Amino acid sequence: MAAVIGLFWSGFAPQTPVQVVKQPTVPELKAEPDRDMEADAAALRAKVEAGIANGSIPTVERKSSTGKWVYSGDYDRMRGTTDRYANLSSENSVNLGFPYGEVYGRLQVRKRSTDGLNIMFSIDKGQILCRSYTESYLSIKFDNGPIQRFSCTGAADGTSEVSFIISARKFLNSLIKSNQIIVEVPLYQNGSRQFTFETKGLDWK
Repeated sequence: MAAVIGLFWSGFAPQTPVQVVKQPTVPELKAEPDRDMEADAAALRAKVEAGIANGSIPTVERKSSTGKWVYSGDYDRMRGTTDRYANLSSENSVNLGFPYGEVYGRLQVRKRSTDGLNIMFSIDKGQILCRSYTESYLSIKFDNGPIQRFSCTGAADGTSEVSFIISARKFLNSLIKSNQIIVEVPLYQNGSRQFTFETKGLDWK
């Protein structure tokens, strides 16, 4: 558990600078404990312990050293496997009509023992027009390559902010090789909008 807490979100706990006061009569001063860091560690410890109780432990969550991806995972105690996630936010936002306003795009690469590989495109709020009952697609441009169409479908629970790319393995192979992609997505009552992602350095095997 200590390793889990130590690796989780390398930038999770803010560093509070300690001001050292010089006192000639005292040979050595010990810095006061960082109360904010102690509180963060206690909160994280509680989260991990809750995960153990529920049968799933939040494991490593780290930022990529070679790009902007953020990685995380969940350990499934029942199956003895670890579900893996790679997440990336778009470089730009778009403004949608009322009541949505400014929204960013999100990419997630996910591999779970229960349903295998999935790649999802989502937005903070709004309605993506990817439906299981009609032909839907996202237009993708990998670096300077040609525009490609990838069929998409909605989430099983009907969540309108999330879409699943059908040919996940084909998409992933191109994604790993890319430095930048543009995703053009159809949005309800807002036309097609484009989101740019800096995809360089995806570490996925």
